[in-house]
Amino acid sequence: MTRGDWERCRSELEEAAIVLGMVTKGGPQWAMNLPLSQLYRHCRQAEKIIKRQNA
Repeated sequence: MTRGDWERCRSELEEAAIVLGMVTKGGPQWAMNLPLSQLYRHCRQAEKIIKRQNA
């Protein structure tokens, strides 16, 4: 993994945490403190909720 890959990955994780924090009202810091597997699971759940709301 190159430095650019690492920075892109970190940026995407931070963006996901911000969105997840807004959806769950837990805030981005709460989301960033989750283990990666839980962050992924919560993001998938939030994605489903957002899709339902936009349908």
